[in-house]
Amino acid sequence: VMLGNSLTHGVNWNELLGRESISEQGIPSDITAGVLNRMKYVHDVNPKICFIMIGVNDIFSWIPLETVFDNYVKIIESLKKKNIIPIIQSVLYAGEIQPSAENRNIEIVKFNKQLAKYSADNGIEFVDLNRKMSRSNFLKSNLTYDGIHLNGEGFKLWGREVDKILRKFSL
Repeated sequence: VMLGNSLTHGVNWNELLGRESISEQGIPSDITAGVLNRMKYVHDVNPKICFIMIGVNDIFSWIPLETVFDNYVKIIESLKKKNIIPIIQSVLYAGEIQPSAENRNIEIVKFNKQLAKYSADNGIEFVDLNRKMSRSNFLKSNLTYDGIHLNGEGFKLWGREVDKILRKFSL
């Protein structure tokens, strides 16, 4: 399962990764509370693994990081209770053309540090997409068409990272 918001929803994951078994569950404008409320739909497809990228809409809506993190932990716990392998992906930075990007990216840095620490402390794979997709804490302009959503090049990069994890877990 690819779980998230419009970023996740922006591509046909089966086509991108050359597979037929991926359930894309990205809902545009979704926040962590929304994902938490729809975990039943993730459980219903009984996946072996779930890639999560959620939080940018929370942060741009000024939802406190403590609330966002608490919801995120509940999402992970929900997956683990169903023996689904959670994969935490960093929240992508906004591009420089986005209003409030510099301010909100500071919060994204803090949130990603929380996610990385939580992952390390709990033996969960953490995929730092910003390492390859950003420069100076901004999403690279050649990977986006509006400073938030990815273009084809951005999705190819993301897809390669997802494929590495799937191979690591022999999936």
